[in-house]
Amino acid sequence: MGTNKRRTRAQDPLLAEIERELGLGRFIRYGDMFDFVAGLEQVEQKLATLVSGGEADRAVGLYEAFLAGCYEKIEECDDSGGYLGMFWDDLFCGWVKARQAAGRPSSETVQQILKWKERDDYGFCYDIEKDVVKVLNPEAYEALVAHYRKTVENGLAGLSGQKPCAIFEYDNSIRLPAMTLKEMYRARGDIASYAAVCERDDAAAAKLYRAMGFRILNAKKSKYYENALANFENARDLYRKAGLESEWAALVETVRAEHARKYGFMPGFEKIASGGSTEGPSFAERARARWARQMGTGGS
Repeated sequence: MGTNKRRTRAQDPLLAEIERELGLGRFIRYGDMFDFVAGLEQVEQKLATLVSGGEADRAVGLYEAFLAGCYEKIEECDDSGGYLGMFWDDLFCGWVKARQAAGRPSSETVQQILKWKERDDYGFCYDIEKDVVKVLNPEAYEALVAHYRKTVENGLAGLSGQKPCAIFEYDNSIRLPAMTLKEMYRARGDIASYAAVCERDDAAAAKLYRAMGFRILNAKKSKYYENALANFENARDLYRKAGLESEWAALVETVRAEHARKYGFMPGFEKIASGGSTEGPSFAERARARWARQMGTGGS
């Protein structure tokens, strides 16, 4: 029975095509790598077509064979141009999409991603999370985030009593998973979570708020000027906390030089530049003051 299973699996024409294109046992010179990978890409497109055509289950096994084959092939080629490495990223994401389309458990998918990273001897999976999170479904994304968040939290828990410091100052057991979290959040467009991680690194957080402020100004969206002011105020405070007064001064000069004609924005910005705050009285405070004035019991 085992022999029949092996024979049936080998009869899949796409598996035979994968094996033929990889040409295991044949060395690929640097000058031939572009054409070699172009051939692999054509086969991968056929697997992607299986997924979109309702044959995701079949595609999963083929993707796994393809990934394993590429891993063997790396020692048989001169990939100093990185062509096979870049193809691997696309192939890996295709495998993830195939698993999800086939209804495979999200927890299992995440565990397999992590096992690939743990046992990666060639660096194929270095920073693979940045690409993978773009194709993960919400459940798998949350599971992958939870893994790295727990790793960071466990590491920090072991340092109880130690004064908090910037992420890059911690040991790699904390720094690396924290940096991975940041990249995952950024790739997914989860700015709030990205900022939360950055708060441990004042300089990085300041740059984030700076970028968000300029994005509003450059888009000329006057209705969001209050948001821009709040972003710049956060940037100012974080630059000062990080001891980077010169960075804040450069930001101020850039705003004055490039956005001086934004008359609805500049007065508030100059207030921030002089050390003030955009935060005014709360709604409740304004309401009480207005009521007092209407009743004649408050100041004018």
